Amino acid sequence: MAHGKETPRQKMIGMMYLVLTALLALNVSKDVLNAFALVDEGLSKTNVNFYEKNAVIYDQFERAAAENPVKAGPWLEKANQVKQLANDLYNKMQDLKIKIIQLGDGKDAPAIGKDGEIYTDKIQAKDNTDKPAQIMVGTNNNGEAKPLKAQIDNFRNILLGMVKDDAPNVRAAIEKALDTKDPP
Repeated sequence: MAHGKETPRQKMIGMMYLVLTALLALNVSKDVLNAFALVDEGLSKTNVNFYEKNAVIYDQFERAAAENPVKAGPWLEKANQVKQLANDLYNKMQDLKIKIIQLGDGKDAPAIGKDGEIYTDKIQAKDNTDKPAQIMVGTNNNGEAKPLKAQIDNFRNILLGMVKDDAPNVRAAIEKALDTKDPP
């Protein structure tokens, strides 16, 4: 799902999911969360489009490595590493969203499809803002927020390690898209 340079739309998708999770952890009105459900629908469609686009790019890596393994092979390995790390991070965020929804709406929440798809418009306990905090913060500060932040930091650091210092725009884009620093 990830490759070298992220488009602004890809950055927005990732950040919107983080913002939604943060808003759920705060005491935010149901109307604001309903607006996020509408935005989420559009972002989900965009996510599918980027998944398909990335599949084409990874296919091109595969073909290039098959034709010239010495030159393209190392790049394929890096691409596959980034893909795996991005998928792991995406799956972690999806799992957290499912946990939060199930804690609020129950194990058989209608907002979660049989395939694990999340339907934000079907979330029933949108105004129950204590549930996200239970998952993300935990009872003794042992919640999922710190491990998620660590996973994002690790992903960012690995990506930065793959980008040469002579590509400051790429490095800045990675830093900005995966920024986990606390606000001042």
